[in-house]
Amino acid sequence: MIKVKKLENIDNQYFPAFFILSKMKRNRRIHSPDFKSKVAIETLKEQKVLSQICEQYSLYTNQISGWKRTLLQGSSSIFERKEKTTSFDIDAFAAPYFLTKIK
Repeated sequence: MIKVKKLENIDNQYFPAFFILSKMKRNRRIHSPDFKSKVAIETLKEQKVLSQICEQYSLYTNQISGWKRTLLQGSSSIFERKEKTTSFDIDAFAAPYFLTKIK
């Protein structure tokens, strides 16, 4: 069994560089919904190849494909009609009016 003392004391000849790099903390980028939709719409236009869009925005193909899939699945909800609700609490609406009349 090989014992490793500290990362600084390890010779790179025996300890590959990919292991050292994998131990570094990576910051996770959080993209806004506006940015995701912009990239997904650009992908749908098909004016550029997916790999070109990936290079342009420094993203992975799986990530862009997922955003595109989400956009296509949710696009039908934009055109759905929403029911108009006309019911409201009449007591909460009329209470201030009646209280001022009583005083």
